[in-house]
Amino acid sequence: MPTFAEFAKTFMATYARSNNKPSEYEAKRSILTHHLLPAFGSRRLGKITGEDIEDFKPTLLDRKRSTKRINNVLNVLSKILRDASEIELLDRMPKIKTLKVPPEKFDFFTFEELEALVATSASEPEWHAAVLVAGDAGLRLGELLALE
Repeated sequence: MPTFAEFAKTFMATYARSNNKPSEYEAKRSILTHHLLPAFGSRRLGKITGEDIEDFKPTLLDRKRSTKRINNVLNVLSKILRDASEIELLDRMPKIKTLKVPPEKFDFFTFEELEALVATSASEPEWHAAVLVAGDAGLRLGELLALE
């Protein structure tokens, strides 16, 4: 039975490299480096229990990590253990419960704010076009930046 660190290295070289975008791969690498390897690296995969994971959550809360960040860490841990289970390294995967996250609040432009933005952008043709498309289609910033 490999240690968590040994399997995580294999997981990153195979599953993560093949199935994740570069940004997702880097996010997983960062989570492993800063959170999971220090906590579980020397443990044998089959010896990580649900109780160990529950004991791990307060350490993240103590470090003032956001609920979203903690859930990202737990999701990476879950994926690694699930992958180990799928290739039959684990007989049973521990249950991992994520934290409850309050619903996100979105701040939308009012019609007046959009009108002011359209008027302000009129002197810059490319920005003006982007503002018109974003406003009419209801695009979020990430979607707007992804346009070619």
